Amino acid sequence: MPKVRESGRVRSHRWRESVFVQLVTRYPRVARLILLVLLVSIGWRAWEIGSYLVEQRLRVKKIEQGWIRGESRFDEGVRLRGQLDRWADERVSLPDEAEQRMEAALRVLFEEERLEAEELLAEFSLMARRDLVRVQLVEAYMRLCGRQAEWDVLVGEGAGALVWMDRGEAWRNRLEVELSREQLELWSAHRSTVAGYGSVRVAVPGDVREIIIWPMIEDGSRRVPSDPLLRSTVYPVVRDSVRAGSYLIWAALPWGGYQSYPLLVKRNEDIEIELRLPGNVGAEWVFVPEGAFITGGSASGRVREHRVELPAFYISRTEVTVADYIAFWRSLENEGERHAYRAKVKNDQGDRLSIWNEGGDVVLEGWSLEHPVVGMTRAGAVAFCRWKSEQLGRVVRLPSALEWEKAARGVDGRDYVWGEGVEGAELFCNVGLPPKDFLASVERVGKRIRDASIYSARDMAGNVRELTASFSEADASLPLVKGGSAAVPVEWSACAAASGMELRANDVGFRLLMEEVR
Repeated sequence: MPKVRESGRVRSHRWRESVFVQLVTRYPRVARLILLVLLVSIGWRAWEIGSYLVEQRLRVKKIEQGWIRGESRFDEGVRLRGQLDRWADERVSLPDEAEQRMEAALRVLFEEERLEAEELLAEFSLMARRDLVRVQLVEAYMRLCGRQAEWDVLVGEGAGALVWMDRGEAWRNRLEVELSREQLELWSAHRSTVAGYGSVRVAVPGDVREIIIWPMIEDGSRRVPSDPLLRSTVYPVVRDSVRAGSYLIWAALPWGGYQSYPLLVKRNEDIEIELRLPGNVGAEWVFVPEGAFITGGSASGRVREHRVELPAFYISRTEVTVADYIAFWRSLENEGERHAYRAKVKNDQGDRLSIWNEGGDVVLEGWSLEHPVVGMTRAGAVAFCRWKSEQLGRVVRLPSALEWEKAARGVDGRDYVWGEGVEGAELFCNVGLPPKDFLASVERVGKRIRDASIYSARDMAGNVRELTASFSEADASLPLVKGGSAAVPVEWSACAAASGMELRANDVGFRLLMEEVR
């Protein structure tokens, strides 16, 4: 139907009858009030818009200035790290004051950058909440997260670097912003650089039944295997995109059981190793494969952490027991040697007591044949090694301090046999909690099943300290002892720690090393 055009008189009439005109003519005060409210509302909204634009501009300026400061701070951090790395390559001694100051300066820069980055990321979140989400905004947020990841790598906290990368990606996904293909490729490449992925290629003898590779993770103060990275019966074993960190390879031996091969993968490191199986030498020995391990550190009191290569060897699973030593002692025909090599301990009154009588029967209260032998002289321990060598037809001797440390520490530079830190150490080993009578606190060998090294050597952290073939640099007459005991603080259990041995110490025993026959 065609629209009928209204005359001017009709339109005028309708205007006069409108609600607005009626309100103005009949209720002028109300109309003025409504008009005032409308004007105030419009003014308030205009002020809000202006304030919003100013705030956003200030946020953008703050982020830009923070990024510039961060770039300068990061360049300084790279310079400091480069100098620290050069010193670490050139020096074996512990860091001097200059190096400690530089390390502290790097840490200060890192903390400053971390605090400012959190503030800037909070500004990003406010901008995204009040503004249309733009691709440039998301790219800037991710770029800031990427630089924080580089900082974590710079200060040696590589495990946290990927957390920052994940944070950037999570923000983009939450805002549902699509980046260009080029930007995605750049981000992926940066993630790979930050992750420091390496690769592992393991050559395996054909008679190995299975290979399992476990990543090692932190469980409180303990370092324990996580879910297997792979299991394979097809050799060689090749794995790409392996994160830097500590790993454990298990090789299923042809005669049963597994052999441990700990592995440390550094950032961007491609590792090729060839597993060499131990001989079937019996359960009393554990095999320590050849290769490099990290030794030293602050606990050593002498040298910084550095890598040392050692040939393969076997080390006894436990300390030499009273039963083992009595068998040796009984074999002695010379009365003078029987007297000199007899193990004796000192009681609370300072008297020397024999652990066994002339007939070879244990007479020390609370002790058994399964306890570690203590109170012997170094000459007695060396004589025991000679006797054991004749029995086995192999070279058996005391381990050096380095050999002992590798057998206890593995290759990843952990501070203690069980991992890092001393929290809950009394659950892992017999250390640091001496009763009034120390002799009553010594336990049978192998009792603490979690006091085991990565190679399954037992009691290397606690119970009794252990004599080595090495001597103190400060006093060449003092043999070095390693490990902790119930008579010393738990910190003495640090794998790098060592101390001099007193003659016939109550808490010092020894274990054996058997050289490998190629």
